[in-house]
Amino acid sequence: MSKKMTLPAFLPSIVLLTLLILTAGCSDRKPVRVTLDGTVTYKGLPLKSGMLGFHGEQGDHWTANINDGKFIVTDLAPGKLKVTYVEAPHNFGSSSDKAGSSGKSLPSSDAGLMKYSSPDQTTLEYTITEDQKKLEIQIP
Repeated sequence: MSKKMTLPAFLPSIVLLTLLILTAGCSDRKPVRVTLDGTVTYKGLPLKSGMLGFHGEQGDHWTANINDGKFIVTDLAPGKLKVTYVEAPHNFGSSSDKAGSSGKSLPSSDAGLMKYSSPDQTTLEYTITEDQKKLEIQIP
C-alpha cells in the first residue's frame, strides 16, 4: 500500500515569501546624483575665491572651489542642502611670516561671511532636484 504525499496548502506561500526576502534590495538602480554648474555672489558681487560646502540631511558632504564667482559640484545627492562658505587662504608666505612673502599685511575676514562658515549657523538652504543643472547662490 503506497501513501500519496500531499503538500500543505501554505507551502507555495512560504516559497514565494522566501524568494521575495532573498531578492529584496537586489537592484541595478544606482542612486541619482547631479552635477551643478553655479554662481555665487556676496552683496550682489561675484566672490573671487573660496570654498563652498554642501551639507545633506543624512550627513553627506560635498565641496566646490569658487573661481571668479563660479563653481561646479559633482556627484551631489538631490534633496535639501545647507550651503557653507569658507574664504580662501590669503597667506602665501611661510607660516612664521605673518605678513606673507610680499611684506603686506593680510586682509581681515569679512565678518558678514563668518556666519556662513558653519552648517549650524548658515541660512543658505536649497532643495536640489534630480534634473537640476544650475544653482545661483546669493549671500546677502
